Amino acid sequence: MKGFYIFALLPLFLLAGCGYHFPSRDGGPLAVYGESITIPIFANKTQKANLEILLANELLDEFHRKRGVKVIDTEGGDLRLSGTITSYGTAAVSYSATDTVKEYRATMAVGAVLKSNRDGKVIWKGTVSRSQDFPANTDIALQRNSEDAAIREILGKVAQELYLNITNDF
Repeated sequence: MKGFYIFALLPLFLLAGCGYHFPSRDGGPLAVYGESITIPIFANKTQKANLEILLANELLDEFHRKRGVKVIDTEGGDLRLSGTITSYGTAAVSYSATDTVKEYRATMAVGAVLKSNRDGKVIWKGTVSRSQDFPANTDIALQRNSEDAAIREILGKVAQELYLNITNDF
């Protein structure tokens, strides 16, 4: 029976020894810098309209879901997460036997900066890039719907990664 306990606890010892830690739900190191964050609408340097609005909504949803740092809508937050959607594009990634496009890939890159509003210190700075495949369609409305769904998927992943990057040990 003693061997069972050792075997059961072995994964915990291995995880503790490798430096792995579970993600924080309490704001992580951000608690040192402040308890509230302002997230203005990011700049959009692409030709695709409204990406900045969609990203703002995803970021707000992500921060509200995790409840680590209080999001406020005025400029008075302790922290400020700002950034730019630097690129967005689509490219064909698979073709049929008759050389027609079967699938596209949407790709987006977002640069972000987290600063302290007290002293202007940059706490975190980085770029997040994500892509999502979507099916091609001869019906333009269905094609647009597929691309919009891919964009929403990308923006959700970007918001999650930005949250993780700024709330975990960096």
